[in-house]
Amino acid sequence: MKGGGQWHPLVPEIGHHLCRRRQGIVPEVLAPILKKRAEYKRLAKAGDPQAAAFKARASAHKWVLVCCFGYLGFKNARFGKIEAHESVTAWGRETLLRAKEFVEERGFHVLHANVDCVWVQGRPGMAYEKLRQEIETSAGCPLGLEGVYKWLRFCPSKTDPLSGVPNRYFGAFTNGELKIRGLALRRRDTPEIFKKMQKDMLAILAEADDVAGCRARAGRVSAVAEAVRERIAEGRVEAPELAVTFTLSRDPSDYVSNGPSAVAAKRLAASGVTLHPGETVRYIITSSGDKVVDFRATPLAFVSEAPDVDTTKYLELWQRCRDEILDGLEEKPPVLAREDPAPSLSRRRKTEDEHQGHFSFVEK
Repeated sequence: MKGGGQWHPLVPEIGHHLCRRRQGIVPEVLAPILKKRAEYKRLAKAGDPQAAAFKARASAHKWVLVCCFGYLGFKNARFGKIEAHESVTAWGRETLLRAKEFVEERGFHVLHANVDCVWVQGRPGMAYEKLRQEIETSAGCPLGLEGVYKWLRFCPSKTDPLSGVPNRYFGAFTNGELKIRGLALRRRDTPEIFKKMQKDMLAILAEADDVAGCRARAGRVSAVAEAVRERIAEGRVEAPELAVTFTLSRDPSDYVSNGPSAVAAKRLAASGVTLHPGETVRYIITSSGDKVVDFRATPLAFVSEAPDVDTTKYLELWQRCRDEILDGLEEKPPVLAREDPAPSLSRRRKTEDEHQGHFSFVEK
């Protein structure tokens, strides 16, 4: 690993030694994948007519790399070595901390840093590319400027409303494009009616130029959610809109619990449908807490007319999806600040990592 122009043979914090004489099989295999992904990302941002295809290929290469990282720590990996896995995470922490400290030394405020990302509160008119290059040099890691946000929101923790959740956030870049992570609309199991609701809510917020503009639109956003609530309460919904998607992790008969997902899979298997791990099952929640197990969920394939659904359960899901976006935007009684400040990222706090990062700015 190189940082600040120097090679460091010892892995920070854990002290593993890195061989500088020979290149190992893992970096030799991963080098061309990294190179191809970097090129696909460059082409995707260059305005090429095939930008969407290049972006998809870059994403596919990313997941190959993620799998390779996980495989390093797999106990039965043919070429795995736990020290190599530990070294990757240790160097990732070190690289992230270097970037954070460099930015703070220059008077910027780091909003958040996580895995391979750093969010920095910028200043109007500043030279973003120049700072990106300086951070890249200091951190010793390839760094890309993902974009400049008009506004950005880290969703509050369910256990502590005064703490943001690092992997659940959304924001709008200056070009109007939305960045969304961790919300219900990104999850496979979320019914389509709630995905569309959140997309419509966020489309309204994307019009705003700052947080004040988002709050000014809270009424319109709330109205979108309320319309969906009324449809569910009055039964004006189609079965496909309410279908929950569940991916099988085992044979249906191996599920011990009788939650809605397991019940739907077992009912399909009982009807003669052959299911294998990895396949998906779509179902409607009909009576989630019913004493008669088979009444709890109905496979979508069994629904031929207006579905008899568990309205209470779907309204709970609606509330959760609504609050993910509107919590903090609507006027509510003030919450007293806690006495103990949230722990900041430091050289004593561990984080996960990957080897290539990006950073983002929030101007307003």
